[in-house]
Amino acid sequence: MHKFHVLIGLFFLGLLPSHAQEKPEQFIKCGTAKITGKIRNLRSDVSSGTLYVAEVVTGGGSYHTFKIGQDGSFSLEIPIETHQITGSLQIAEDNSVITLAAADGEETFLTIDYDSAGQTIQDAAIRTQVPINHCDLMKTGDVIGKALRGIGITPDSLDSASFYDKSSDFFKEVIFNKSERREAVFKNASCLSPLNRAILSGAMKLYVESNYLFHYPENMEEDFRKHNAKREWDKYKLEKPGKGYYSFLKRYDFNNPDYLYSGAYSDLFKYILRDSVLNLPPLRDGAIGKWMDRVKENLNGIVNADSGLFCDMLAANSYGLQLREEKQPLSDRQITQIKDYWRDKEIAKVVLRRNRQLVEQLETDNELVTHATPDVKKENLLSAIASGYEGKVVVFDFWATWCGPCLEAISKTRDLKSELQGKNVVFVYISNPSSPLPAWKKKIKEIGGEHYYLDVQQWEYVMTDLGFEYIPSYAIFKEGKLQSKFSGFPGVEKLRRQISL
Repeated sequence: MHKFHVLIGLFFLGLLPSHAQEKPEQFIKCGTAKITGKIRNLRSDVSSGTLYVAEVVTGGGSYHTFKIGQDGSFSLEIPIETHQITGSLQIAEDNSVITLAAADGEETFLTIDYDSAGQTIQDAAIRTQVPINHCDLMKTGDVIGKALRGIGITPDSLDSASFYDKSSDFFKEVIFNKSERREAVFKNASCLSPLNRAILSGAMKLYVESNYLFHYPENMEEDFRKHNAKREWDKYKLEKPGKGYYSFLKRYDFNNPDYLYSGAYSDLFKYILRDSVLNLPPLRDGAIGKWMDRVKENLNGIVNADSGLFCDMLAANSYGLQLREEKQPLSDRQITQIKDYWRDKEIAKVVLRRNRQLVEQLETDNELVTHATPDVKKENLLSAIASGYEGKVVVFDFWATWCGPCLEAISKTRDLKSELQGKNVVFVYISNPSSPLPAWKKKIKEIGGEHYYLDVQQWEYVMTDLGFEYIPSYAIFKEGKLQSKFSGFPGVEKLRRQISL
């Protein structure tokens, strides 16, 4: 499943009633949703599916792999962080994505019909307490895909050949213009319910503007390299914008609970918390109230919110970064702070549940092991590494910290790794200096397992020798010999079959 699958979660966390005059109330809720269903005309070799649900309070998302019975039935219960959610569901390697809706404490039933060959989804229907029309169910992905096409930082309707030599205000106008055109795609999507169009257009605006504007230095450097010879690249210097640059944040009402429908909301908090110019202090074991006072000082005059949902979400997402990215469980002091601080106990429950999930995950994950690269000729490198796992099937995963599809695939294979634990299968992760060493060391703590960091020459040789042109790519060794190799994540089901051949 590619990045687009995640983007549906970013934009469309909550489906709204197609017939209602008022939007249903959305709020934070530490709840559980049950989803059952029936898939008709499914191929006999397909036995699993994946549901992705974004989690805005703790700033991330989860893939839930589920088994499909021989009769096509499936059932799963998932933790949710808001009263209502949607998820994007995919069956095995099928590229079709179904957008489903669910609510806390209620059961959603989904019916999916494949064509007679079992290759393509023809139709779907849903029974849920969250009203949803057929177009919302089947066409949301198509509309989002249309809005995302051409989303790069080209000037589009603005008449400019480059950005790096223009002002930051010019760049902001480019992005605002781009955002407005993307919003228009949803406003013109007549098959979607009016309220859904409004939620989606607002989420797209937040996604486009925050994603590009918070990465201004990276975008400028990329544009400079695009318009200048390689020998000139080292000459590029960019003066970081001051705090006044972030005035674009005043465009949003961050206390509007409608943003809880959008995973782009939690992405925004990550950008704010990490930004070197805004320079927010780390929360860590400090008192939440005192930390919030310092944060408000830093953000004074930049955002139009100094209390309410925005502040709650900023603190919750700060803990979320610790739990999801640093893989560091909460300290006893932090747990006490969380319980004492929030009047809305649901926020505390969500953060503390995420902490328990991390503790359980760390107990079951393989211990992190980093290895020195064997001192052998580069043509013998992979065989030498594989020989260190005698009697095991070795799955080499070639990845990088900057590679979104790589990280998505690693997340999706977590359940498969747990399933194969103790069954003579080992996942070995191979990266290289395109992943800066500090970023690599940080990310592998999240991944766990066995890791190697090749130098540039070793990486280029191995990639060329195996015929790989991009990542993620995979090589499977059995009894020290190459058994199979392929590029692009094939899906959990196909990977499982490749391992068992």
